[in-house]
Amino acid sequence: MVYKGVKLLPEEYDPKKVVGVPYQRGMLPYGGGVGPDGLVVFALSREEAERRVQKYRALA
Repeated sequence: MVYKGVKLLPEEYDPKKVVGVPYQRGMLPYGGGVGPDGLVVFALSREEAERRVQKYRALA
């Protein structure tokens, strides 16, 4: 699927596969972090991202 010119990853996205890879726009669909060298340091899975949202909603 392509959204505004960015190719989205399929549902079977595995965050472990992108750690250590040079960052490109759209490769972290659920969030993550990039180091000063431009490599992905960590990436969130869909489940982790949803868990964070639920945690933040519970605080409100």
